[in-house]
Amino acid sequence: MFAMNDTRKAPHRSDGNSAIVLIIPAYEPNHALVELVRQVRNENDHGGVQLPIVVVDDGSSAGTREIFQAVEAVAGVTVLRHAVNLGKGAALKTAFNHALVNSGDALKGIVTADADGQHTVPDILRVVSAVAEQGEAIILGVRAFDHEVPFRSRLGNETTRVIFRLFTGRSITDTQTGLRGIPVPIVKRALRIPAQGYDYEFELLLTEIRRRSPIVEMPIQTVYEPGNPTSHFNPVLDSLKIYYVFLRFSILGVVAAVLDYILFVAFLALSSNILASFIVGRAATGVFYFYSAKKHVFHSTGKVSAEAIKFALLVLGSMFASYGLLTVQVLVLHIPAPIAKLFAEMTLGLASFAVQRVLIFRNPITP
Repeated sequence: MFAMNDTRKAPHRSDGNSAIVLIIPAYEPNHALVELVRQVRNENDHGGVQLPIVVVDDGSSAGTREIFQAVEAVAGVTVLRHAVNLGKGAALKTAFNHALVNSGDALKGIVTADADGQHTVPDILRVVSAVAEQGEAIILGVRAFDHEVPFRSRLGNETTRVIFRLFTGRSITDTQTGLRGIPVPIVKRALRIPAQGYDYEFELLLTEIRRRSPIVEMPIQTVYEPGNPTSHFNPVLDSLKIYYVFLRFSILGVVAAVLDYILFVAFLALSSNILASFIVGRAATGVFYFYSAKKHVFHSTGKVSAEAIKFALLVLGSMFASYGLLTVQVLVLHIPAPIAKLFAEMTLGLASFAVQRVLIFRNPITP
């Protein structure tokens, strides 16, 4: 865990060559957004030093026009606008692109913060300083999920944290925090992530964990309004979008298992030979699975030959392990072979995924 107790400022400039840019996506904001940008400007304007701020109006209604006009009137603040609401991910990408295009080669990174006042100015500036000092690491401002945090937020974060660790092997205290510091190389990669909504930030974390990018957690103050009324996060729909990121890891496995099972049953009906049926089904499915997993699941750019050899060894090992389990069920427990096949594959599936993630597809794609 990373801790920083001071609020030192990095040398930010507002002359078009800014080292750090603060980005705030906003949809239907209230006056908390105006106060936030004013406070950031006041706290960060000592000695002629300024932190450029980019606010994205993500298709808000006409009723928020005065709020954005007040925001735009603050020195050093740029407001970008979407004609319609496109989602938090789209708003972040719009601002990322703007910062990269307009800040020059001196840009070291960006900091994102929410528009609803949940992040204090001192915490925002601590993350700004951390990005300037850390260089290559993602900085996550992590909240303390105690009894004062709304129940839906505690439940959503805890559920996501457990699932995140299960599928990635990495424990992140606050996977949904909106206060993040992101260095420029990661910002550029993040522009290629297709997600548009709240799942975008989640996708970004997954992508960088696959790349083994350093991630630093910084404790921050937890601020919530009673009932959290200004949040536009839908606890059902947006959580489903986030969990779909994990679900896609399993889709290929399900498709491959169905294909393998169909081939096994079909060849078994023709030959009545369990081992031969295993080999035919596993060989055909293995080729399909390898290329699909490499490209669409693990996003690996490792050498095909090296990964193919390791994957072939895994296929052989899992095939004989599955065959052994199936044989015991058929001969000892007298379970029909098609049913025994299902039990064997379900038992070995999770172990196979873990081996692929840790030992085979270890080199993620570089956009």
